[in-house]
Amino acid sequence: MMYPVVADLAAGGIAVAVACRVLGVSTSGYYDWRGRPVSRRQAADQALGELIHEVNQMSRGTYGSPAGARRAAAGRGGAVRP
Repeated sequence: MMYPVVADLAAGGIAVAVACRVLGVSTSGYYDWRGRPVSRRQAADQALGELIHEVNQMSRGTYGSPAGARRAAAGRGGAVRP
């Protein structure tokens, strides 16, 4: 998806209209995307990422992302594919 790239470019000072034109997306589509609420999937992914980060911090960096994901999922009663 190009809209996060447009947002990053706009944060860096490039006009939204210019970024959209260069990336081949509409400005109205960008503003529509920006105004949407976070999906349940995005919220779940964000929460899992934060939990993996927390597990990594507690293990002093000895758990990487796959092991951290398994440990985090086990701690909340879920499962993560290897």
